[in-house]
Amino acid sequence: RKKTTEGVKADETAFQKTLNETLDQQLEFETMSLVGKANIRLPESGLKVNANYRINMISDSLIWMRVSVILGVEVLRVLITPDSAYFMDKTQKIVTISDLSPISGYIGFDASIKMLQDVLVGNLVLLAEKDELSPASKGDNFVYESTVAGNELAYQIDPRQAKLVSLEAQNSLKDLHSQIYYNDFTNLL
Repeated sequence: RKKTTEGVKADETAFQKTLNETLDQQLEFETMSLVGKANIRLPESGLKVNANYRINMISDSLIWMRVSVILGVEVLRVLITPDSAYFMDKTQKIVTISDLSPISGYIGFDASIKMLQDVLVGNLVLLAEKDELSPASKGDNFVYESTVAGNELAYQIDPRQAKLVSLEAQNSLKDLHSQIYYNDFTNLL
């Protein structure tokens, strides 16, 4: 894996200030709707899919996701509650119902609906203690890296907005790699 922090070592004061401001500015909501596009690549199968998604959430209670591909054909529905996950694969006509343990197993640590919602809206979810993070500069942004439960995590934060702009997770043992970019932020205040 190419190291994310190919930049200059971040100034400790600026690092702490940006991290604290980002944590203080977490997005809180009662209900939320997200619409967007995702590029999904599954290297083990060679599958590459451009998909559209719609996510509706009720804070700490519900995540309802619909994923569609070309011409709006819906391929997947997901419903996550605090104790259950329901997956409806519309291409294979298969419904899977489970607790959150498959999600926890996939990501390598305990998943909660709160954590999943925070990741979806771009809130900073620290899985390591603040003093365990390794800061560096990358362009105008700060990158904070840590390793938790075999997962190498890299949080890239824009210090001008105190906002997470990307989250990268890699688990070499499980051959898993995920990266989420957060952009097009508008301050409504």
